Amino acid sequence: MKVMSRLNWGGLVVLASLMAGCGGNTNSASPFSNTTYSGRDPSNLAPTRSSAFASGGTLPVFLSIGSDQLPHDLWVTLKSVEVQGTQSSQAVFSSKSGYAFRLASLRDTNGPRYLYLGTIEKKEPLARAKVVVGDQAFWQELGQQEIMKSKWSGTEADGGEGVVLNTNLDPNAEFQDALVLNLSLKVESEKLTPAIGLGSAGGALDLARQEAQVLSGKIEKVEAAEGGTWVSLGKHRIAVPAEVVAGEALKKDTELAVLLAYDKVARTPVAVATQDWSEGLLRAKLANYDAGRGSISLEPLAGAWKELNVMTLPVVQGNKDALAKLAVGSYVLASIKSQPDGPAFEVVPAQSVTVPSAMAAKATPAKAAIAKPAEDKASLKEKQAAHRKAAKIKS
Repeated sequence: MKVMSRLNWGGLVVLASLMAGCGGNTNSASPFSNTTYSGRDPSNLAPTRSSAFASGGTLPVFLSIGSDQLPHDLWVTLKSVEVQGTQSSQAVFSSKSGYAFRLASLRDTNGPRYLYLGTIEKKEPLARAKVVVGDQAFWQELGQQEIMKSKWSGTEADGGEGVVLNTNLDPNAEFQDALVLNLSLKVESEKLTPAIGLGSAGGALDLARQEAQVLSGKIEKVEAAEGGTWVSLGKHRIAVPAEVVAGEALKKDTELAVLLAYDKVARTPVAVATQDWSEGLLRAKLANYDAGRGSISLEPLAGAWKELNVMTLPVVQGNKDALAKLAVGSYVLASIKSQPDGPAFEVVPAQSVTVPSAMAAKATPAKAAIAKPAEDKASLKEKQAAHRKAAKIKS
């Protein structure tokens, strides 16, 4: 199957159904027009601010796609994201096995959606962003079981099974709100070439416009707080509001899976869904729930999907009451569990939560005072010695 036919026809068919699930108008000739930004600073829609970079605090980093990427119903594997400053670099995101996600999940009829990647410290002007993706795109034709794949064209290898995408950043930009990186695809002679560029922050800080990241691992630290719990998972210190905790109480060294988003008020990562960790974690959108048959249909968005089209499976017994109240189009964290009668979905709905104010006050642990340079301390000791010597002479 040729890539071009998938991009221009199959992708449009699948995306039309995606938009229908979101309540969008698929008859619009260009539903995503007028979504570009003015200037080089993606923190707002005003022209670029050229004042000196203001250090201090943190900056969330997101991934999105441009409006011209609508026909590309492809899956991409994200391996790492790094932001380089004028003096050093900071790792934002890293996944050895790769984080597979559907490009169509990053845009709907209301405009761009934003995949939260992580947070960096604002300690110096930003100069460059480096993104490593898997060496191919993949997709599945409607009604087919085979996963189709296509190698990227015109890209630089990173020494492994991936390609490096770079974009320059404006060191004079303030980046007040967020850093958004736009992934784009160029199609020429049925060859795909990916590129990365600077995007508009737009609605990136709106929780309803964020695509939460599927994250799992062993809890390294637990901090009890009023209204929830802080957990350290990998490089993230995550606020877990009490209402999103599923399964047993959060404990150190236990495995946990979360849907990770960003709270703009507390300026911290927040879990919008949690589940006991298991293989095959999936981020999806509810396509249908058949209460009579006890089965659910999920539209895949990110994670370790064996099939990329809508999947229908039974649900585990404990899920049925919660799913009956869930609206079509709702986002969920799911996993496939082995059951006596075969595989079944275990589903946890994503919640629109914010970090409780009591927790927000402790979002950033107090930092130790910044030490003065060594030469300043030495100079101070010399002055003190000289002062003591002068005092002895006078006496």
